[in-house]
Formats: sequence, C-alpha cells, structure tokens
Amino acid sequence: MRQSYLLVLMAGLLVTGCKGIQNGSTGNNGDEAFDSETYGIEATIDVMNKAHDELADQGSTDEGNFVAADNSISVFANTPGNEPADPRIPLCGPPAIAQECRSSDDGLSFKYKEYAGCRVRGTRLILRGAVKLEFNNDSCSLDEEGKEVHRTFAVVANRILGGAASTSSAAHQNYLEEEIGGGQLLTRGPDLENGEEEPSSVDANENAATPTWAYQVLGKHVQFFNRRARKVADVSISTEGAIGIAGNRPRSPNRVVDGGTFRIDHNLAKFTARYSPENIVYEADCRCPKSGVLKASWTRGDAVKEGSIEFLGCGKIKVTKADGTVKEREIRACLKPSAGDGDPAAGE
Repeated sequence: MRQSYLLVLMAGLLVTGCKGIQNGSTGNNGDEAFDSETYGIEATIDVMNKAHDELADQGSTDEGNFVAADNSISVFANTPGNEPADPRIPLCGPPAIAQECRSSDDGLSFKYKEYAGCRVRGTRLILRGAVKLEFNNDSCSLDEEGKEVHRTFAVVANRILGGAASTSSAAHQNYLEEEIGGGQLLTRGPDLENGEEEPSSVDANENAATPTWAYQVLGKHVQFFNRRARKVADVSISTEGAIGIAGNRPRSPNRVVDGGTFRIDHNLAKFTARYSPENIVYEADCRCPKSGVLKASWTRGDAVKEGSIEFLGCGKIKVTKADGTVKEREIRACLKPSAGDGDPAAGE
C-alpha cells in the first residue's frame, strides 16, 4: 500500500445535515467541537481506502500512520507550531504485516507489532501500543477463498506539543449502552474470473482473476483529546453487514467497494451516523475513489436525516446534505502525497 495515512476515526459526516438531529447544539461539547464535515468526509474515505490494505498482505501497510492526516484536519490542528519529532526518538519501523509469521498454540499463525514510544516519520506523533494479526491458517496468508485475518489493537498516538488519539479493539459500551468491540475481520471470497461483472464496474485484469473480500469492523473505540487533555471526540465504529470489496489495493484499476454499512456512534454528541458505499470505484492514478456514491444517514432517538456524497473524479465530491443543499468540494487528502508515500517504513 503506497498510501500511509491510516485514519481510524470515522467522525461525524456532514455536520450541517445533522444539526436538526443535534437540536441546535453549539459545537462546544464533544464530537461537534471540531470540523466534523471536513474531518468526517476525509476519514470515511480513508477507512474505505484501508478496508483491505490495513489487514491484507500488502508489505507496506502502515498502521503507524493511522492518524497522520489529522495534523491538518482535526483537533491536532489547534496546537501551534510545526515542530518535528525529536530525532533521538527511534522510528517505529515496519508495521505488523511486515513482521515474521509466528505459530500459535492452536496450530494457526499470527503477526505482532509493538509500538514502544517510537516516532512517526513525517508527523509530530509518538506511538505506544500494539497490533496483532491472527490468521485462520498456518502460513499468515490470504491467497485462497475462505482465508481470513483478525486484527486487534490498542494504540495511543501523542502529539509532541499536546493532544492525543487512542484506538482500541477492546469491548466497550457506546452511548446506547450497547457493548461493541472485537477489532476487524477480513475474509477472502471467490475470485471474479475475467469477464464477470460483479460488481458492475469491475474491470478484471486481462491476465488474472479479480479477488473479492468481505470486510467487517466488529468493534473499534476511538477517542481524541486536546492538548489540555479534554476529550473532544469519542466514537464507536462497527459495520452492519460486511463491506464488499473487489480487487486489491486502492490504486488498483479494478477495485470496487460496494455493499454493507459503516456505523459510527458519537458517544459525546449522542447520535449515530451510517455510511453505505454504493459501487465506489478506484483507478490506478488516484488514492481515493473516482466514482460511486456514499449514502449517509444520522439518527438521534426517532429523528432520522439523510444525505449523500457522490465522487466526481479524483479528490472531487458532490455533497448533498440533509437539508437538501448541494455543494461540490475537494478532498485535500486525495490530492496531496501522504507522509512517506511509497516508503514501507515511512510514517512509523
């Protein structure tokens, strides 16, 4: 994976569309305290980008950069200065997928990466925690139908001058007092042979079948803190139905994301957002989708609002908000290189 800005927070998408649900909340308390529209759109796109690559056997996968993009679009932007990390602090090095394959007690296999206060190249982040990849086979492979990998994690990223983000797969309760947790699961499905048309936009490589995947977020807890240690975002992320993926890397010319729903529970603002990809198509010259639609809805109690995002090319989208207004805009993260782009160890 040449992209290396792995976000793990799908925060509030299209905050203007949510205002009716939020009953006029001012943005001074919790999830609304930062630019949810910008942050949420870019984060949602990024999670889709990484749905396969953060788990699968892509040697340059980089968990270490999971909040790197936040330097420009999140709470971290409120901390002044562009100070580099202390060069005496070691880089985090290769991610979990690049570690040796180990045998587990049950005859299966796993890979493990610990972050012990290392710095993320190209950012102002210090990582602590660990990531574990558990495979349902003895070779840490995903080369056949039915093979899968389960990713669990507990990682904290601290910014040099203050601010922190934490992500964990441990069980926790959302604002509805529902228990959520378990990490992420990626399962290889059947290959699409040349000429098959599922999903409709898959352009299978002339000389190879196209792999398909089912991606599930069993449960992920993400929290953000400002430099005064005040919690400014607390979300629980899961999927309702597996996210369907055809193809491999996001820059593969035959990659399509279609089906399933991402669910994001905003535990401070107390509303739930859902995002459903419909025929999201990637091409080789862009890190982000170039066509397709993300359907969105927001729920608080019995109130439901709906909207959508249509991809109009690399880094260009049309946002239809819950109040019916339409706006075209650019996504910065799609248009600029990420930290260490192309370097397997970059960003860690």
